[in-house]
Amino acid sequence: MNVKCRKKTNRWAHLGHLLNFYKSYHCPLLEHTKDKRPNLMLLDQCWIITYAMAPEIDTINVTLAQLQARSLLID
Repeated sequence: MNVKCRKKTNRWAHLGHLLNFYKSYHCPLLEHTKDKRPNLMLLDQCWIITYAMAPEIDTINVTLAQLQARSLLID
């Protein structure tokens, strides 16, 4: 696939990037898994959850950015 996903960390922003990566490369990920490791195929429910959570995580990221901006002090 010649594509790398950003590092997985415990931050909401990186979770959003990871979910967007999964959404962007859904078909190549499925084809690769089907060819290389068919026993590790994700269930359809996993993809439904990924597509359902991505907009919510984006909303959380915007909210957190707005809240953090209020607490920044510029001297």
